[in-house]
Amino acid sequence: MRDTEEYAVGHLPGSRHVPDGQLVQEDRPTTPACAARIVLVDNDGVRASMAASWLAQLGWDVAMFDGLQLHDFSAAGRRRRPPRRFRCSS
Repeated sequence: MRDTEEYAVGHLPGSRHVPDGQLVQEDRPTTPACAARIVLVDNDGVRASMAASWLAQLGWDVAMFDGLQLHDFSAAGRRRRPPRRFRCSS
């Protein structure tokens, strides 16, 4: 739940960047599998908790990483390819 520049400077290894506004506005968020849990992370918990609240209200299974420190955001660089989009039937 960080902007593009923040993600490029440092992110949690293995995480994927999806802007929070884009994630919440989609009727079916980008997920690696149907009915997958969406795990959100940001550096201060504010954006992740807001997006988690909205997604939970929409019926998604949402979790957040809590208590991360700045040194946890050790991976750097921009996302090289867009995430694969899965569409689950309702």
